[in-house]
Amino acid sequence: YLHNPQEAEKVIANSLATFRREYLTRAARSCYIRRLIHGYSTVSYTPDPYRSASGEGEARGLRGISFEEYIYRRADSDFEEGWPDA
Repeated sequence: YLHNPQEAEKVIANSLATFRREYLTRAARSCYIRRLIHGYSTVSYTPDPYRSASGEGEARGLRGISFEEYIYRRADSDFEEGWPDA
C-alpha cells in the first residue's frame, strides 16, 4: 500500500464505513452497555438491603433511610444522634 496510496485510502474508507454502519449504531451501543453492566454485576458486591431481625418473630426491615428522609432532614441534625421528629 505504500506504492499505491489511493488503494490504501479506499481500504481505510471502506473499513471506517463498515465499522460505523455495523458497530456504532444505537442498537449496538445499547447492547454493549447492557452486556457491560451485566458483566459488572457478576463480579461486583451485592449488598443485603435488609437488616437482620434481632428477636424471634421480629420482622426484617430495610436498612438505612429513605431518600425523602435524607433530603428533608433538619440542617442541624446529625446522623449519629438520630433523626428529629418532624
